[in-house]
Amino acid sequence: MAVLALEFPAAGAHSDFAFLGSAVPAPVSRVDPLLGHTGPPRSLGEQAEGLLADLPAPPALVLAYCAAAALGLRVGAAAGAPVVLVDPDPVVDSYLRAEFAAMYRTLGGDPERIPGSTGPPDAELSPARLEALLFGQREELAEEYGGDAEAAELVDDLLLRYRSWLRFLAASSRQPPVRHTAVTIVSGKPLPAMSVLLVTPEAATSVPVEAGGAPTLAVPEARHLIARLVREQAGG
Repeated sequence: MAVLALEFPAAGAHSDFAFLGSAVPAPVSRVDPLLGHTGPPRSLGEQAEGLLADLPAPPALVLAYCAAAALGLRVGAAAGAPVVLVDPDPVVDSYLRAEFAAMYRTLGGDPERIPGSTGPPDAELSPARLEALLFGQREELAEEYGGDAEAAELVDDLLLRYRSWLRFLAASSRQPPVRHTAVTIVSGKPLPAMSVLLVTPEAATSVPVEAGGAPTLAVPEARHLIARLVREQAGG
């Protein structure tokens, strides 16, 4: 039976479930959640419905990495499928602001001095506000990369990716806790407050792994554990 894996392949090594390809016989549909936010803003509920509609059959198991936890739980609850969360990150206000500020800095902006802001530092780093700030940097960034058509295309691709990330985070931050009890949490770092994600966090099964500061998905113990959970829960 099929497995749905929500991951962030563009985030670098060890942020996806590629290792499952040779570890389990069950087919794994790997999906980047940001692809669901390339168009107009949408809710996680709408995204979950779209994901399930695109699958040939409801998933037997949902895997979700990091900030994809809220979406994974929403999909799992809708499909009646168990969910495995790996290093879940609830998207709360502080998470949003930190991500927004880091993104703005990568483009040469200073979140302490936001153009047009009259409030305290980073007070106006809302999704819509930051989108305007990001795309306002387009011409300047293109010049830094050479100023030609190829540079403009590169910058546009970068900004659209950033916008998708912002919209996904904003949608995740508006997702209320999900009522779902078939949840396993695999984590190589201290767990955050899971009440942001789950109505009954005490019902989830938590399985810590010793990551030693390495990315959890890079640790052999974690990979073996996740593969075993897939075989047990998806019948693969």
